[in-house]
Amino acid sequence: MKKMILMTALAGAFGYSILPSFGLRHYQSLRRRKNNEGRILYLTFDDGPSEAYTEALLDLLDQYDIKASFFVVAEFAQKNPRIILRAK
Repeated sequence: MKKMILMTALAGAFGYSILPSFGLRHYQSLRRRKNNEGRILYLTFDDGPSEAYTEALLDLLDQYDIKASFFVVAEFAQKNPRIILRAK
C-alpha cells in the first residue's frame, strides 16, 4: 500500500512539474509550424554588460530585429547603466 501511494505521488509530481511545460512547448511548436513561422532560437547572453562587446551586439540585434535575454553581473551593470537601459 505504501509503495502504491509513493508511486501515485511521484506520478502526480512528474505530471504536474514536467508534462505541462512539455505540452506547452509542443503546442507552440505545432502552432508555429501551422503558421509557417519556422523554428525559434532563444539567445541568452551572460556576464555583461561589457563596454567592449555589448553595444556592438545590441546594434546587430537591432539591425536584424532579434530578441535576446541578458543576464547581467550587478557590478558590471553599475558601471554601465546606459548599456543596461539600452538593452531593455
